[in-house]
Amino acid sequence: MVAGFAGRLIDPGPNVTAVDLHSAVASGDADAVRALLATGAALSVTDDDGNTPLEIAQDPDIARLLISAGAPVRTTGDTSPLHRAVEFGWTDVADMLLERGADPGSRDEFGDLPQDLLPAGPSELRERMARRLRYHGRSARLGLDEVEHGPQQTVAIRPHRAEALTTMYRGTVLVRWELEPKIKPLEIMRVGSRTDLRGPVGSFTGPLVAFAGEKSVQLRQWAAVRLTHELPDVPTGCLAMSPDGDQLAIGGNQKLRIVDTVTGATLASDEDIDHADWEGLGDARVTPQFSPDGRRLAVGNSMRGSWWLTVLDIGRDGHLRHRYDRRDPQPWSSEVSGTLRFSPDGELIAMWVHPTGVVATRSGTGETAWNHQIESRTGTLCFTGDGRTLAVGTAAGVSWLDAYTGRPRGRETTFGAVNDIAFADHCGMLAATSTGLHRLMG
Repeated sequence: MVAGFAGRLIDPGPNVTAVDLHSAVASGDADAVRALLATGAALSVTDDDGNTPLEIAQDPDIARLLISAGAPVRTTGDTSPLHRAVEFGWTDVADMLLERGADPGSRDEFGDLPQDLLPAGPSELRERMARRLRYHGRSARLGLDEVEHGPQQTVAIRPHRAEALTTMYRGTVLVRWELEPKIKPLEIMRVGSRTDLRGPVGSFTGPLVAFAGEKSVQLRQWAAVRLTHELPDVPTGCLAMSPDGDQLAIGGNQKLRIVDTVTGATLASDEDIDHADWEGLGDARVTPQFSPDGRRLAVGNSMRGSWWLTVLDIGRDGHLRHRYDRRDPQPWSSEVSGTLRFSPDGELIAMWVHPTGVVATRSGTGETAWNHQIESRTGTLCFTGDGRTLAVGTAAGVSWLDAYTGRPRGRETTFGAVNDIAFADHCGMLAATSTGLHRLMG
């Protein structure tokens, strides 16, 4: 037994947990850290906040112990030890990490370099990191070359133009692409700072794209994407735009409303519906999607470990009318954890459900068309233009399914993780992936 942190004894045996190492590092107990490392304590396991032991080390001597034991100073996750040290003002740790090879040019989940997290004003640490970048011929600015092969999160295609928008770094960076004669980034726009921005959500013919911020819904014109307009008094949530771009459906926390994209005025909401014969919407997730003709709305719901599909008709008076709910027998902790799509003819609704995979429903009746099991937490879906094939994007690549039966037709794994897929007749199918924006051939 060896004396541990907070006065307790640490048994240097096989049952020492990662919690012990995180606690020892956080309390600054170097002796306890040495003892735990001697037992083979895991250096890559994260705590409840997603941090490794090195990412919470405030003492440079303890950080040095962890690195000597094999903790990597260069990581590929949402942050890095250098980002953490700079963000929390642990200057001595940051200096030591730089000496041990930490990369001052790495970007965190919001696209920030370590030096971007320093307070405004002169800083010797900022200058040291800038010198290191200059020495290696690198720039602190996010460049087109870096973007072209960098991770893209979502994609929308401009109606009638060979042009697309993608997001990077949780929506803080917006990239405009040309699609002909080849796919190439044209413009990079920093549109947020350390807050999520979801989107872009576009339409078949309209001039707008929509984004959901933390507190508001933002609209941008395709013709002037740098300019943004916030819809007044419109709550944020999961977004879907009508095919003509005139209406925006917003779902969240047991609520659904349809608003005018010009004025923000509410055109319809779940309050239109007689709740006497309807159980309502989810609280964990309310994901809407318009049918191709704009006359129907499908909503994927999650609540308390279960999911269901709600289909609503949009009446001539603009009000919503409940058509049906689809609820299947399901394992605990099932949820709508990805996209929901109508087929081009509106006859099928495909939805990503964890842990089932792809669930296909006949939109007119609510009957099950087919289910297809895929081992992935989340996924994105997109029908081909003829409606015969469904592309399913996951961290493993793209799986092609027969849209009528759900049977596999093939796979594409050369582009890495697929985060989003979009289709338009004039430019085909595009995938936002971990290695850039790519055209899928099917």
